[in-house]
Amino acid sequence: MHIPMFETRIAAGRPVMTRDELRSLCTRILGMTSADVASVNVRHTARVITRVANGQMLTSDDGDELRIDISTRFGARAGAQIETNQLDDTTLRSAIERCEAIAREGMGYDIEILPERYVQDTFVQTRLWHESTVEAMQHVRATIVPQVLATVAKAKLRGSSFVGLMAQVDGVLSKDGLWGMNEETDSEVTVTARTLDGKSSGWAGQAERNWASVNGETIAAQAIDLALRGANPTAIEPGRRTAILGPAAVAQIMRFLGDELEAYSTDLGHTGFSRKPRGNKLRQRVFDPRIDIWSDPADPMGGYSPYILGGSAFTSPCATPAMSWIKQGVLENLQYDIFGAMEHGKQYSTHADSLHMQGGDESIEQMIARCDDGIYVNRFSSVDMLDQSTCMTTGVTRDGCFLVRHGKIDRPVKNFRFLESPFFFLNRLQGLGPAVRAAFGYTPPSPYERSASRTISWPRPPMVVPPLMVQDFNFNALNDAV
Repeated sequence: MHIPMFETRIAAGRPVMTRDELRSLCTRILGMTSADVASVNVRHTARVITRVANGQMLTSDDGDELRIDISTRFGARAGAQIETNQLDDTTLRSAIERCEAIAREGMGYDIEILPERYVQDTFVQTRLWHESTVEAMQHVRATIVPQVLATVAKAKLRGSSFVGLMAQVDGVLSKDGLWGMNEETDSEVTVTARTLDGKSSGWAGQAERNWASVNGETIAAQAIDLALRGANPTAIEPGRRTAILGPAAVAQIMRFLGDELEAYSTDLGHTGFSRKPRGNKLRQRVFDPRIDIWSDPADPMGGYSPYILGGSAFTSPCATPAMSWIKQGVLENLQYDIFGAMEHGKQYSTHADSLHMQGGDESIEQMIARCDDGIYVNRFSSVDMLDQSTCMTTGVTRDGCFLVRHGKIDRPVKNFRFLESPFFFLNRLQGLGPAVRAAFGYTPPSPYERSASRTISWPRPPMVVPPLMVQDFNFNALNDAV
């Protein structure tokens, strides 16, 4: 099998393998193994990424990735897995022979083999692929990038931008004929506008699977407005204040909540959902009763792959169920892997990276109008989790921080460092706005994510969150950075 050059595939309007090509490749690979139980997973990803700083193109990270995972098992022995990115028969046969040798020798994971059909094998239908995003991969660098930069320059500001588009196809086939496939696209545009003296900046962004929904002019206009309004900020005393947090700020501080939902760590007493010294808080209220948080692979705003790989013991793919994590402030479920779920009689699920938080109907403008004294935060940056047992998080306000007085934006203020936890501020809510998918931009893994061996690449898993109005948010220090 031969995959044409990346540029050729982009020009042809199909940057990744087709369904037939994917199924044919999986079938060909499985035909090479003599294992009793086997499966193959193929993921092909194409990206067009442009990063611009100070009005000049910084990087152009176009390219694609191919990953082939092969699992084999003989009898009741523990299975084995191997990974490659090569398509020629010689390399594939060599990889399979090595995988089978490990499986025959019992050198795989030392686990008890469990019934294959314990898991759900009916995959939900996702609609995460949009042709408009694929078409935009051909021309985005010549259209929206100069358009955005010209808009910022016209306002006599210095512009930076991130523009990313992705197409991905993922297929899995087991030796007993179970087939699953997922196609998805994604796109994101962020713009930073900075005054020429470097003392004020504004940021705006939009993340959409459907490129047709992205509006570069609106994004640039929002960033420009924040930069101009943020000129000449004044320092005010840090402390506990009412905070109005935009969706980008909420997503940054909430992105570690998925790790908190991990059942094994929770039952050992290591997360905010733990009942000390051991156990968990299932069926207990943990947040404000207005808080609902769920994950659903079919969610058009926050969807993801409808199946997960079961590992070397479960060599068939396992359907990803929709999960309700928090219902009316009560902890309903934790994230169990397949073996933990069987042991505890729970529903297994994938890691809770993609979260959808129920919103309200109050706009940011309405929150400001009823705020007597508070701080509006456009977004946070340099966010990291300090303590997993409380989900205590720190970071700094950035690109739009304003004092609110008597129902109006009073003046721009210098940035703050904050020290807060979702387990605290989600119990001090004063208002919720409509939930939207929040933009992240190109954010590298935080120190916590690196220490936890979390591989974070663009795009990050979708997070759908509302703006929030929070009482007594802890702004614990001034931060002079812009």
